[in-house]
Amino acid sequence: MNTTFEQVLLAGRERQVVEGLTDGNTRSTEVKVRALVELARAWEPQGPGVREREVVQEVVDQLTAYGRGLVVEIRAVLASRPVGSIDAARVRATLGEAGRRLPLPAPLALPQAVVRAQGLGRLVEALNRALSLLRDEATADAGRASARECSAEDFT
Repeated sequence: MNTTFEQVLLAGRERQVVEGLTDGNTRSTEVKVRALVELARAWEPQGPGVREREVVQEVVDQLTAYGRGLVVEIRAVLASRPVGSIDAARVRATLGEAGRRLPLPAPLALPQAVVRAQGLGRLVEALNRALSLLRDEATADAGRASARECSAEDFT
């Protein structure tokens, strides 16, 4: 297999992105995970652009770990929300999908590992949206509650 200079350079950049998650860098984890998601999206499961197996597996591992952390955080926020909320029902659907996909074993073949990394990237994005939705709903509820606590005498 002939490797071009551009492929070597790109593989080096990918390693930097992956290693940047664990190097103690001060950038936020969320920004780093977004970079991983974008990295996985750029990969082709088959063809000349296929990456090193170790890099792909590291991305799968990092996205899986981040996704599991999001699930824990979402469940904690969801426990404080009203059961009948429409947003809570959407979030539960996302949690159900995460519950099915996060425990899957790592794929052995490189093309499947690339597809898995891309799918985990989409799942992590959905989990981030779900958490944001719950937080926005909680903030809106808190704003409505504080508005109800005000009386007409507060404005005179």
